[in-house]
Amino acid sequence: MGGEFFMRKVLRKISILMVALLLATGIAGCKAKNSGNTKSADGAKGESPTEISIFFDSTSTTCNRSNTALIKEVEKKSNTKIKIVEAPSGEGTQKLNLLISSGNCPDIVKTGLVTINKYGTEDAMYPMQEVIDKYMPNVKNALNDDIIKKLEASNNKLYVVPFIRDIGYSGFFVRQDWLGKLGLSIPKTLDEYYKMLKDFTEKDPDGNGKKDTFGTTLTENLGRFELMCGPFGLPANDFVMGDDGNLILSSVHPKMKEALAFGAKLYKEGLIDPEFSTLKGQLYEEKVTNNKIGVMTNPSSMATKYESELKKTVPDAKYQIFDVPVAEGVKKGISATSSIIEGTNGKSIDGQIGISKTTKHLEAVAKFIDWNFTSEAEKLWTYGIEGTHYTMENGKPKFKPEYFGPDKVANRQQQGLWDQYKLCGFYDQRTDGYPQVWAPDTIKNIVGTLSSAYPKLVYFSTPTGETASGEIGKARLENFTKIIMGSVSVDDGWNQWLKDFDRLSGNKWTKEVNDAYKSR
Repeated sequence: MGGEFFMRKVLRKISILMVALLLATGIAGCKAKNSGNTKSADGAKGESPTEISIFFDSTSTTCNRSNTALIKEVEKKSNTKIKIVEAPSGEGTQKLNLLISSGNCPDIVKTGLVTINKYGTEDAMYPMQEVIDKYMPNVKNALNDDIIKKLEASNNKLYVVPFIRDIGYSGFFVRQDWLGKLGLSIPKTLDEYYKMLKDFTEKDPDGNGKKDTFGTTLTENLGRFELMCGPFGLPANDFVMGDDGNLILSSVHPKMKEALAFGAKLYKEGLIDPEFSTLKGQLYEEKVTNNKIGVMTNPSSMATKYESELKKTVPDAKYQIFDVPVAEGVKKGISATSSIIEGTNGKSIDGQIGISKTTKHLEAVAKFIDWNFTSEAEKLWTYGIEGTHYTMENGKPKFKPEYFGPDKVANRQQQGLWDQYKLCGFYDQRTDGYPQVWAPDTIKNIVGTLSSAYPKLVYFSTPTGETASGEIGKARLENFTKIIMGSVSVDDGWNQWLKDFDRLSGNKWTKEVNDAYKSR
């Protein structure tokens, strides 16, 4: 698969970052061009705040984001009144469709790139290049032509402003304390991985005398499917480079059939939670923090949070990141798809936003987004309010004791600090703050997740992708779930999936992607 050369370059940069983090000296060389810009959003003194509505797709329930002190301060600094519209995981597309069709789309939309591009080509979202040139100098400084080209829609127009984030992706984490209790080692091969999951399920690793643990689990809508397909060298559902030098969607790659057979075997033997199709958000967290799951894939930050919760009842609980075990003939396992942007010192894209054509305040909305790309906004989103959440020491923010350290994740989230659903902008200052929120082992884990992530090759969308990918995704979910749960045989289910993929124009989409990729 492609991307090895680029990954080596990134890892060299990350190794330097790692040293700096562990010494807690901060990072000096990763600031964006606008990092010194602290200017608040424009708005003549005395003007009434502009009400801005923002749609978030796939949110959690860690805090009421509309009513935190942090949001109130953001409103004050940016001269806005913010209304947040949230959609839980799995419900975003339907809710956004209803909002757009009713003419009530929020001013700002945070959702998938393909979704925003689709609505952009349908004239529901603003083309952003002219808006950026006119109202958004900080955003303009942050983006280069290479980034813009990667994010353009099928009509070669840019409809999104990307969030630029720090390093760190989902990795494979195992209960190290369970390994010790059962005398097991970190698995390297698929067979060893299977044995570990089986022992975690059948040998009472929590010591309560009951058969109530699972090797691992998926979640709703086949979330965390990398636990099944990662050992076969595939991300869950993204374009990868095939052996013939052409791009292919990982979900129709021949090795995905092997991954599905592996998943079906785990399900049949009870090694994954049979209720996985209903697990989302809080339900999933409860399974993990109630000492029931041995292996998970999550960002390092969430693994730290779960470990802190577990230690309240299981003092010796410990999560350890491990290299994805590999099936026979596979060179490298995959834990996630990375969105590293080449040429930006290891930063990556962490979602994107678009501006609805129904907004009545284009200039104010654009300037609000641009304000979020200042160091003032970045510090506020990351550390909160000086005196309330942090103090300044040696010229740098330091969290107050109630928000400092790996065991204070819940406290930070309740305040909206370090929030994965921050509105927009950069995450530069987060890297400076790593030693304040994570233990050294966790920082190592963050770097470790990068090494097992597959570098994303396709950001742009094509005409067929914009119209057909939604239905293709539904067919994938239906067919894969049937295969894993044993409703159909692996052979029959796989053949039906390939037929559905072609019927829904998946092969046409793939050809468009390859043509566009080669032309770029």
